[in-house]
Amino acid sequence: MGNRFFQIINLKSFFAYIIITLLSFLMLVYIMELWDVDLNVPLVYLGDGLSAGMLVKSVIDNGWFLENQYLGAPIGANLYDYPLSDGFHFLLMKLIALFHPDYAFVMNFYLILTFPFTAIVSFFVFRQFNISYIPAFVGSMLYTFLPYHFFRWAGGHIFLAAYYTVPLVVMVFLWMFCEKNFLFFYNEDKGKYKFELFSFKSMVSIIACLLISSSGIYYAFFTCFFLAVQGLAISIFRKRFIPIVVAGFLISTVCIGVLANVVPNIIYTHYNGENSEVGKRSPLEADLYGLKISQLLLPISGHRISFLKELKEKYNSSFPLVNENDNASLGILGSTGFLISLYIFLFRREQKNDIKQNLSFLNVCSILFASIGGLSTLFSILISPQIRGYNRISVFIAFFSIFILVLVFNDFKKKFISNRALKIVFNTFLIIICLVGILDQTNKNFFLPYEILEKEYKNDKEFIRKIEVSLPKGAMIFQMPYVSFPEQPPVNQMGGYDLAKGYLHSTNLKWNFGATTGRESDAWQKNTINKTLDEMIETLSLAGFKGIYIDRNGYADKGIEIEGKLSSILKTKPLISENQRLSFFNMETYNKEVENKYTKNELNLKRDNALHLVLLTWKNGFYGLEQNESGSWRWSQDKSSMIINNYSSKERIVTIEMSFQTGYEQLSSLFIETPTFKEELKVNNKEKKYIKTIRIPSGSYIIKFTSNAEKVNVPDESRNLFFRVNNFKIDYK
Repeated sequence: MGNRFFQIINLKSFFAYIIITLLSFLMLVYIMELWDVDLNVPLVYLGDGLSAGMLVKSVIDNGWFLENQYLGAPIGANLYDYPLSDGFHFLLMKLIALFHPDYAFVMNFYLILTFPFTAIVSFFVFRQFNISYIPAFVGSMLYTFLPYHFFRWAGGHIFLAAYYTVPLVVMVFLWMFCEKNFLFFYNEDKGKYKFELFSFKSMVSIIACLLISSSGIYYAFFTCFFLAVQGLAISIFRKRFIPIVVAGFLISTVCIGVLANVVPNIIYTHYNGENSEVGKRSPLEADLYGLKISQLLLPISGHRISFLKELKEKYNSSFPLVNENDNASLGILGSTGFLISLYIFLFRREQKNDIKQNLSFLNVCSILFASIGGLSTLFSILISPQIRGYNRISVFIAFFSIFILVLVFNDFKKKFISNRALKIVFNTFLIIICLVGILDQTNKNFFLPYEILEKEYKNDKEFIRKIEVSLPKGAMIFQMPYVSFPEQPPVNQMGGYDLAKGYLHSTNLKWNFGATTGRESDAWQKNTINKTLDEMIETLSLAGFKGIYIDRNGYADKGIEIEGKLSSILKTKPLISENQRLSFFNMETYNKEVENKYTKNELNLKRDNALHLVLLTWKNGFYGLEQNESGSWRWSQDKSSMIINNYSSKERIVTIEMSFQTGYEQLSSLFIETPTFKEELKVNNKEKKYIKTIRIPSGSYIIKFTSNAEKVNVPDESRNLFFRVNNFKIDYK
């Protein structure tokens, strides 16, 4: 009898998961109007969605996302300077790609899967705490269809949209609170604790921490925060140290998982040096993208009810710091749970193992930490500014709040609903308010303009196809206007990632876009575009490029001037896309002219010089370039360095020319130290001209500067100014 009951319970649970999977999918189709959508056309085809597409296609084309032979031409591209802790998502998408290796399909299918995944995991967590089926169903559906989910989808933040691992770690937080011997069992006979590694909850907790560590750095970071405050609070409450040990163990597990994701990045940085130009954040951004309580409680933008829609529009237009935090809305039911949590925290008496009290505590900790001007600001100032989007903690607050509401429903049902008829009425009521809640959390603006996206996508695809059939396999194409990568602002009407479309639609072509700013490939491109147009095109030809791709939206005049000049130099007319936005110049005729222009030896030398530049990097101690009509200069601290990078395999003879200057009449010493010579110069406020010819071997050559000049005192100047380098020039053979 007992075995049969166990089988019935399992069968019932199985069907419950099937139903919630189907209903979450059908609800998504209804809200996003997906019934006529072609999954081979990306549902997000702009902004960060293009960047995400690059990553997904890179996994398909290259096996992983860190290196890409089809981007950053002529040298290649990598993402080692931009660490991502999203390995779990990439593995799942790699698995999907085994069945259909099209980046658009893989990305679309995974985005859609995040909805049933979130519903299933949420339902599982609610059931772990003995919440009955209907309240658990309501909570999981409300959490699945948060405004946050759709906002991240539309913004192309596919990994943030995949927040289905969050409920698992919340379950771990609550196990820490409920279980007296969680992870460590106290053996009274031996008088010491024993680690219970192979218990169900221990294994699930470790897996949950490893999954969250590979689901994005934000969710991993917030998990560590909650584990820390949970462990500390429980330790104080129970007057035992072991909860801190538990928290430390779980935090270490998360950190190990994150470390496993970014080990390749760390190794690369160790051998190639830190790239100070990528992913740098300011402490100010913690407040700029911080959490606002008002936005948790206000309705979503574009609400279905006109009064609420106007209320939110008034707020958005009148109050400061409205940005991505606009998507933090909890909806009417989530807000109810949030307000209940505040009431419980402030007024309810402490009860043993009351989950609602613990969830309320975690909600309050979230607010104290992530709100604008909260503890997150201090963290950014004192520890690290790299975490900046603290409003993203709202996805945790939403689960805490919905969990509390579900517990209230469940307790009410247990206490007051006894007979079958009342259960049917109450469950029907819960399902109705679930539907109302989902409608409140969503609106008609959530679905995307699929017809417009599809038209643009197919226009670009056909244009790239025409280019690809006209060129040999592996041909390199230079895209204009030049845009650094990643995280660059729009150029005129061209988005920062719009040039990625070339790569996304091609199979065998190589593109210059995607070179990480601050590294060799990007430096090569910057050096090339700073030449005169004639010199630039010859350099491209010598480097092996077969064509030039123009996005007219990147030019104020829609590319009229640049295309006219290119037509004149290349002696050809461009191929133009059907929507008139893109153009392409085939360099085949021009390349033959360049080959005939030089002897074989001259051509080989010029090709080597074109591909393997000598480039200079201003490193620690130097400030940014300044200039006016009379020249350019760069201020330095008392100690600084520059690196001359010889990317050729041969030794180069390099001549550097500049002048040095301090802020005072009295002479001071400027010491110059290199691997091959040392010098001392006497410098004051009159320019000291300096010319030096150096033999630079292949690799990096560091020149260090040390000055004993007095610091230049300038009112309202925060920089440490000691000397400056004027009108720097570099030449090499």
